Amino acid sequence: MGRMALALFGLFAIAVAASSSNNERSTEHDRPRRLRREDQRQQQEQIADGESLSQQQKQQRELFGTNLVAKWVKEAKEDLEEIQEMLTKALDDDSSMPPIPVAPPTRAPTRPTPAPPPPTSVPVPLSPTTSAPTFTCGVSPEERSRTITSDLSTVSKEADIEKAGSPQNMALNWLLSEDGLYLCPDSPTLVQRYVAAVFYYSSIGDGWTQCSAPEDLNDAASVAEANANCNIVVDSGVGGTDAWLTAVSECNWGGMVCEDNENALERIDFESNNLQGTIPFELQELSQLRFLHLEEGKTAGIIPSELGNLSSLEELDLNFNLLVGPVPDTIYNLAELKELDLNDNLLEGSLSPDIGKLSKLRFFQISKNRITGTIPTEMGQLTELAIANFDRNQMMGTMPQEVCNLRDIENGLIGSLTCDCLDSSAKFYVECQTPQCCTQCFEPSLIITGDIREDEVVLPDNRADSNKKNKKNKKKDKV
Repeated sequence: MGRMALALFGLFAIAVAASSSNNERSTEHDRPRRLRREDQRQQQEQIADGESLSQQQKQQRELFGTNLVAKWVKEAKEDLEEIQEMLTKALDDDSSMPPIPVAPPTRAPTRPTPAPPPPTSVPVPLSPTTSAPTFTCGVSPEERSRTITSDLSTVSKEADIEKAGSPQNMALNWLLSEDGLYLCPDSPTLVQRYVAAVFYYSSIGDGWTQCSAPEDLNDAASVAEANANCNIVVDSGVGGTDAWLTAVSECNWGGMVCEDNENALERIDFESNNLQGTIPFELQELSQLRFLHLEEGKTAGIIPSELGNLSSLEELDLNFNLLVGPVPDTIYNLAELKELDLNDNLLEGSLSPDIGKLSKLRFFQISKNRITGTIPTEMGQLTELAIANFDRNQMMGTMPQEVCNLRDIENGLIGSLTCDCLDSSAKFYVECQTPQCCTQCFEPSLIITGDIREDEVVLPDNRADSNKKNKKNKKKDKV
């Protein structure tokens, strides 16, 4: 920094000296002019006075001015050379000479620049997020509810879904708001789970002997207690052991069996579990259902004709219930059906000749109903038939020979063939020779409507009163 300051000072001094030299040269150049002007003025005055200077005097004056200027120039050069010598020595060794103070350059006063204002503490608002909220099913809960409701309106009647307290309405509300699995609209088991819930509410599930839904689906202790009271064993030895409507697959609910690979219901099996109410037609949606056993309960109403759409059904066992009406003709379209067990109900009407289409039928039982008409000759087409019981009904006529031919003692397959062939004088009598044809004869049924007490029939609309009675009975059992 010392050398730099001396260098700058030297440059400044050289510039000052040069400027002084130029000024002196100008002065030296201008001085002869002033002398000449002075001489001219004096000459003019002398002329005016009549006096004039001699030529020798003029020369002496001009010589004097020239010598004076030369002296000034010489002195200026000597000063400049001395300054240059000092500057060279200073650059070679800046410690050889004391520092020369340098006056700071003068500047015009300037207005101080104001300091920038401190940053404000006002928070800067964050820009709103542009990403859509994330939902479990990729849609909002409201959209999920609308879509599921719309889809299920093709499974159930819209009026049933909208009717408060109906099995369909209760099943939908549970599926949308209470089901712990929270299925999405595109779930492959959505319809199956909904239909299972409809079946639960249609059969007054809260009054079942076993496997009823917990009182509080969100309470672990309540769920555990309900699961402990679910020990239904189905014929196949497998099946669910969890209470209904709990947050597990419907395949795990008591009395239910699903195919291993597809989680499709293939079996619903209940016996003596106090099923009441009616059979919902929505069961037709269970396309893989092979076994429907609803035995020894108080299931009332008709056999839904829609059950004839269960193309995979092999066994339909509805005995010992309170079913009324005819056997739907659609049942005879079940090409895979092997067992049709309808005994001990209140069924009416006659048997259709279409029963001959059930080519795989092995077990047919319709005893103790109010079936009228005659035994169709088309029964003789059922070459797989092993049991056929028509006893204690209101049928007449003669056992068709085509059926008796299947009963041939030596070559036939039918091991049990019964009808009301005991009293030929009775109003309802079917002629059949034993043991050549029939294996056993009975008297006709005397069952009339009054034989069934009205308080035994519990439909879904009466489920509240029924549930109160069932809960009271359960409390008594615990005591």
